[in-house]
Amino acid sequence: MRKEKGFTLIELMIVVAIIAIIAAIAIPNLLRSRMAANESTTVGSLKTVATQQAIFRQQAEVDQNGNGSGEYGLLGELAGELAVRPTPNTRIANPAYISQQFRTGGNGGNGTAQKSGYLFRMFLSNATAGALEDAGDDQDLGGDTTTGGAVADLAAMPMQESSFALYAWPAELRSTGSRCFFINEIGEVYASKMTVATYDSQAARPGANSAYIAGGSVFKSRISSGATVGNDGNQWFPSGG
Repeated sequence: MRKEKGFTLIELMIVVAIIAIIAAIAIPNLLRSRMAANESTTVGSLKTVATQQAIFRQQAEVDQNGNGSGEYGLLGELAGELAVRPTPNTRIANPAYISQQFRTGGNGGNGTAQKSGYLFRMFLSNATAGALEDAGDDQDLGGDTTTGGAVADLAAMPMQESSFALYAWPAELRSTGSRCFFINEIGEVYASKMTVATYDSQAARPGANSAYIAGGSVFKSRISSGATVGNDGNQWFPSGG
């Protein structure tokens, strides 16, 4: 009877080497494909949120000074998670304007939402008469699921009516994405390759004025592009998406 033979050690080593070569080629390509898909989805999400922000404002879901001109919303307010401002309001936007994936936890959270490998953070003016440059996110300005956030200072209300800044950056830099994105009330998405300041997870997050021209005021300056740099030292370009 013929004896059946298994693989020799050399044959096994050859198989392992072939598998390693295939993995070395395939894994980076899969990673790049995943990052590209995440970035494309994120650009679409930013545009959707900006569109819904305009509707939220038009509907005057938040009108802290009662002048009939609504303010822009926080992510949690738009997502139907947080009671809309101001306290003691208990009203939730229903139906929600954006996906519940944009929930942030309000003043008990960290001010950010996570979707498709990216973190999102919405800024609105938090100005006071003595500090016109201040801005805040869901953690700073929002309430919770039962009570709206505090009434804004009179200096902040006009800027909340006219401006917002929304950033998205990788939850894991060079794993879930390689670029940071920005959109405001103008509705165009800008991107940065983060060659100077890098944003990665919750540990390193963009500030409200990062994408605005260096030295300019929050919400009152042009967005960095081309030959100019932002307050964070990075260049920001229209994403083309």
